[in-house]
Amino acid sequence: MSVNALDHVNIRTSLMDESVAFYRDMLGMTATPAPGMNDVSENAWIMADDGRPVVHLNRVLEGSDFLGNDRDWSALRGSARVHHVAFDCADYDGFRARLSGAGLALRFNDVTSINLRQIFVHDPNEILIELNFR
Repeated sequence: MSVNALDHVNIRTSLMDESVAFYRDMLGMTATPAPGMNDVSENAWIMADDGRPVVHLNRVLEGSDFLGNDRDWSALRGSARVHHVAFDCADYDGFRARLSGAGLALRFNDVTSINLRQIFVHDPNEILIELNFR
C-alpha cells in the first residue's frame, strides 16, 4: 500500500465562470469538462501541463453536493470552499481492508470511463480525503 502523490484539490464555487477563467487565463491551465459532462458550466477539471487534472471545480448554489452533503453553500468562503483533498494511491484492497478494519465510515465510487476506483474517508478534522486508484 502506498500514497504516491497529491492528486487534486476540489473547490466548490458559485463563481464557476470566474473560476474557470482564472485558472485558464491567469495561470495558463486548460479547463476541460469532468468525465460524463459536456461542458465546464457545472464541473470543470483544470489540467496541469502534463495533462493531469489538479483542480476540480464544482458549481454549487444550494442543496446537496455530489456526495449528498447538504449545506448553505453561499455562506462558505475561503478554504471552506475546499471540498476534499485527493491522493493518488496503490493497493485498493489493502487500503479498503485497513480503513474498514479501523471502523471508519467509507464511501466508494468507480469512474469506469477513466478506469478509476475511489475510496472516500474523513480525517479526524472532518476533512474529506479521496483515495484514487488507477
